[in-house]
Amino acid sequence: MKERLYEIYEMAVDYLNGKDINPTSIISEAAGVYGEYDVPEQLKEVLSRCMLFTNKDFESELTIGEYINKGDSLIEELSGFLGEYFE
Repeated sequence: MKERLYEIYEMAVDYLNGKDINPTSIISEAAGVYGEYDVPEQLKEVLSRCMLFTNKDFESELTIGEYINKGDSLIEELSGFLGEYFE
């Protein structure tokens, strides 16, 4: 599981640094980890939000721009949590 989390972390950092990576694939990978493994407590919340994002479980309808912004914010948060987890 740690190897998979580290791969997700690297993808998130690369995306935030401008590399051409599909952001939904990063969030989907994180959601998959949440669904497949017993994750560390400090990561449960952000990974569960990745799961909700992939299921499009939002409180209200989102425009395309809002959807993109929400995904980018989630990737930033995911990167931060995983960065702390690996330090």
